[in-house]
Amino acid sequence: RFGAPFVVDGRETGASRRGQVAATTRRMEAAIRALLAEADNLEDVELLRIATAVIEQERGATHATLEEHHVLLQRLATGFETLRRVAPAEREGIRADGAAFARRLELLGLPLDLLESRYGAGRVARVVGGTLVRLVLGGPVALAAAIVTAPARWAGDVFALRAGHTTEDVLPFGRILGRTFFLAVEAVLAAILLALLVSPWAGLAALVGLPALYAVHVASRDERADVGRRVRAFLLLAGGRLRPELRAERKALADRIDAAGALLERAQATTEAPTPA
Repeated sequence: RFGAPFVVDGRETGASRRGQVAATTRRMEAAIRALLAEADNLEDVELLRIATAVIEQERGATHATLEEHHVLLQRLATGFETLRRVAPAEREGIRADGAAFARRLELLGLPLDLLESRYGAGRVARVVGGTLVRLVLGGPVALAAAIVTAPARWAGDVFALRAGHTTEDVLPFGRILGRTFFLAVEAVLAAILLALLVSPWAGLAALVGLPALYAVHVASRDERADVGRRVRAFLLLAGGRLRPELRAERKALADRIDAAGALLERAQATTEAPTPA
């Protein structure tokens, strides 16, 4: 997301350079803050994510645009923060309900977005058929890609872990850097060996082919993960009572969030009401 651009020329604040810097800094802070949905901690960030998805699903807005999604997320973040002083007990109740719902989905291994998946015979047959075709045609290439790129991936992961930066926000970036570096080293070494032992064209193929095989490995890994999620969701949700139970929990959470929103609107109306003379 990008905010509206503005020109920094100092004309609005007079001749004081310190005043210009302070005014521009405040303007930048306000512009950035207007684009964000803020939360106090990672638990509240996860709650906002769950709450946004729950509201969208209950309102039938699962295909909302990115702009619509972010507007809803900002509204929920602002409302949740306002509840801290208006109704702190209700805020904690919503937090507890949201955490319990998210924890149950996590224990089941069910992404919330698959709760509304349809499992008609025709759709299941198409998904199974398409998956089998991709497995037969792409399986050998995916296996070769996994084997060939394994040394670079393993070395990159070891490098990232030995660097000591194992926090959840830094480690993935370190793994990306490590894998990229060792993949480049592996590609160059393979290219030199093949160029000397086979032909320059073979060396060029290795130089280009190894990064391409890594991309194939990543794509096939993501494909397998997605298929695994969908198969698990099908086995758990097709028939039985689990889907209605989860839908009931989702609706209860959405209703509680809506009730809190109505509470905030009444509180705001009371605050803005004119005082009798």
